[in-house]
Amino acid sequence: MSRKGWSMTKLCVLVTTALLVCLMLGAAPVGAVSGPRYVDQNLTRNCGGNTPCHTTIQAAVIAAQPGDTIYVYPGTYGEGVNLNAMPTDGDLALVTVNNGGVPTPGTVTVDNPGDDSEIYTGDPLMRFNGDVTIDGFVLSSAYRAIDVWVGPLTTAAAEGGDMGLGPTVETRDVEIRNVDASHTGEDGIAARADGNVTITNCTTNGNKGAGIYVYQTLGAVTITGCTSNENVCAAAAVSGGVGCQGIFVMGVGGQVTIRNSTANGNDGAGIAVSPRLVASEEVGLGSATTPDQVIIDRCTANQNGQEGIQVYGAGGDVTITDCTTNANDQDGVYLRGLRLPDELGSPLVIDGGDVVIENCTAIGNRYAGFDPEGIRGTLSIQACIARDNHTGVDLYSFGGPESVLVNGNIICGNEECGVDLGGLDSLGVNVLGMNLEGN
Repeated sequence: MSRKGWSMTKLCVLVTTALLVCLMLGAAPVGAVSGPRYVDQNLTRNCGGNTPCHTTIQAAVIAAQPGDTIYVYPGTYGEGVNLNAMPTDGDLALVTVNNGGVPTPGTVTVDNPGDDSEIYTGDPLMRFNGDVTIDGFVLSSAYRAIDVWVGPLTTAAAEGGDMGLGPTVETRDVEIRNVDASHTGEDGIAARADGNVTITNCTTNGNKGAGIYVYQTLGAVTITGCTSNENVCAAAAVSGGVGCQGIFVMGVGGQVTIRNSTANGNDGAGIAVSPRLVASEEVGLGSATTPDQVIIDRCTANQNGQEGIQVYGAGGDVTITDCTTNANDQDGVYLRGLRLPDELGSPLVIDGGDVVIENCTAIGNRYAGFDPEGIRGTLSIQACIARDNHTGVDLYSFGGPESVLVNGNIICGNEECGVDLGGLDSLGVNVLGMNLEGN
């Protein structure tokens, strides 16, 4: 054999071997390239020369591979984006950029003229099997602006449930940052996950529903630096919405943390947390689950149509610190411990954790400044102001806590009374470990 023939034989062997190795290692086929993708409807700018460059966000999603980040150049995009159109399950991020391709919030508006949300998972809504990140968009919709649900498609469904939320091994998370989802026909941002939901620096004002709605989430929920004002209960809402709270978190298996957020002038409560995850046919949950803790810190919830801050059905610790809840049409702060549902027998308060309310202000509310009910751990209200309400601190039906400390507060000018003990005052304030000093 000639030297040339021998060389060609070696080349063929090497190429064949390389192909076999690629097949064995599961290398992606030609065309399935994972990495950054770009979207630009300005054909002159053409993604600043970056490739692959698509003219619509949906086209980029359809071409995306697991782990891709899609960078969207400035403009108004008249489309709805179905994340489940991505061909292969996996993580996906959508990020807005400026003309130079640098991630910058507020440069991209998505306005869907059709009959669905701007960014959503499935039509009808279905799980997206991967982590989702949405960063920087301005959205307005006749429906929910963002409506996402993430979780493994192989999750075992709990018996009798139509949501299919059963035991899971893997988790999927949602992160939404720097988004303006205001003046929609329903909720501004709606998210649920079998993992965690994180919402940061978002604005959700003037929606016909809740500003932010997080529900049926098995992990932790963290909402930081958000503004959710003047959301309304409007009959004109496309599908009725779930409520008209500023921030509404319900059905959570992990810790709920809401910090540095504002929820003023909503038709419903400013901030409403109902963390209980209770077994039911409606949600298909196998057992009752309650979070370890609810933390609401440095928030403002004024002039709402219901409570300023409402925590309903808490089975773990609740801490509310440095918050302002003034001029609400019901209580400034209302808490209620977790109760078993009626179908399991007579309503029964579950032994819960401790409640701490500290350095908070509740002025001019129609009902009580602070109204805890059904608390089974310790209750501490300290260094707060409860002024010019109907009742300053309402302990009339607060249950049988381990101890009660209402110390060092300014409680004055309330219409009916400063601290309402109901029938407990005849027993003596210390019989139940109660201390009302320094007010």
